[in-house]
Amino acid sequence: MNFSSVCGHNKNIDFLKKLFFRDRLPHALLFSGPAGVGKRRVAAALAAFLNCLNPDEKGACGECSNCRKLSSGNQAMVRFVGSSKDEEEMNIQFKNGSRILLKNTIAGSKRGGKKKTRKINIDQIREVIRQAALKPFSDGMKVFIIDDVAQASIEAVNSLLKVLEEPPRNTFFILITSKKALLLPTVVSRCQGLEFSFLKGKEMHEYIDNYIEPGKKQAAESCVEAAGGSPGKLLELMEADSADFKKTRIENFFEEVDRWCGDSATCQKKLAVMLEKEALRFRDKPDRESCRRVTLIDDAIEAVKKNANPSLAVSNLFLQLGKVDL
Repeated sequence: MNFSSVCGHNKNIDFLKKLFFRDRLPHALLFSGPAGVGKRRVAAALAAFLNCLNPDEKGACGECSNCRKLSSGNQAMVRFVGSSKDEEEMNIQFKNGSRILLKNTIAGSKRGGKKKTRKINIDQIREVIRQAALKPFSDGMKVFIIDDVAQASIEAVNSLLKVLEEPPRNTFFILITSKKALLLPTVVSRCQGLEFSFLKGKEMHEYIDNYIEPGKKQAAESCVEAAGGSPGKLLELMEADSADFKKTRIENFFEEVDRWCGDSATCQKKLAVMLEKEALRFRDKPDRESCRRVTLIDDAIEAVKKNANPSLAVSNLFLQLGKVDL
């Protein structure tokens, strides 16, 4: 669970370690950059580093009592905060077989039978503030990893600003987002920002070597170009490949889209991945028809991401393309 298990982002990791050993690590960090490139893995490794009883240049030892608690999900000093709809826990795997398991701080969202939402809500941030103010249970630092902070409600953000401005002693906040432009300037100004980028080709192959099961490595290699430097997108593409869309008849495809629509996030993700794979067939071709197809497919992907009706968006795409060989 140390930094050596992270693929890429060496510059950011070296910067964090440098600040730590100089005792100058800010109490609020903002990890921003494309989705699926490893921001959460670095955040989890940093949280382990801050709480490890025997840290070194590589990060957490993975063997002390604090590290074992993180691996089993029983570390009270580190908390994960995400939308109540998407995840009950954050389970980060590392290449040496270790993991960091954090329960989602969603107690507030469930109180009173409230419906789960895709936004971090005010009750969750109030719970964070309450926990931050408590006396530590053990040695180490309190760390709150707040994922997808750009999707937090305005009430939650305003509440978070207060604790970012005056954080309790030995408490760190790691905010994560792939949509930095949506954050309030006051949130950005209160944090030390670190920008994460897409992984390089060598780093993507390192990820496949260390994180993909042997029987799936060939499938991963076939999707690595389309993933564009994002391990998260690579996994989505592999999942789409396993669905074998190319053998799906058009009428059955629309039935499948309708079935996905029960979960809009799932539908958006699967359609976007499938359409991107279709576009990849034409992106490197210079002819006019290939460029037309890529433009139409990109427009359909953007429409789906903006919550257009999936079936209508794809139907319109098919009509404009004339025919798509699924």
